[in-house]
Amino acid sequence: MIVAHFVKRELEVLFVHKFSANTMPRALHRAQLLLLLGSSAVGGGDCYYYSSDSAASASGVDFNDSGTLNAKHRELLELQAKAQARLAKSRARFADGVRDAHEVRSNLEWTSKKVSSMKKKAEKKHSKEYQKARDRYPSPDY
Repeated sequence: MIVAHFVKRELEVLFVHKFSANTMPRALHRAQLLLLLGSSAVGGGDCYYYSSDSAASASGVDFNDSGTLNAKHRELLELQAKAQARLAKSRARFADGVRDAHEVRSNLEWTSKKVSSMKKKAEKKHSKEYQKARDRYPSPDY
């Protein structure tokens, strides 16, 4: 697989890339290719492709990346804590809203029962006046 990668690079240089200046002569490119192929064959090529390799970490290459990663991890933990706090507040507000909605519903039911009771009493006690008002101002049918 690694050899195929280097052969592909060689073919790209030969047929695709056009150099404006003679900064990389073909002979130098071939020498560099052979050097890379040889070191890849000896070392397995891992050091060229994986920056998190144990050899690279032991040599101190990843210290800046590690510090950045730790900082981002701490930032992520802080953001998670803020999100959890916001979620708790939102849940509390939602529970308050549900309680308020139930209270409003029970108040509306109580009011509806009272109005219905008053309507029946008025119809019974003042039947002539109630019928006259009903004829004059008919209630809409919902």
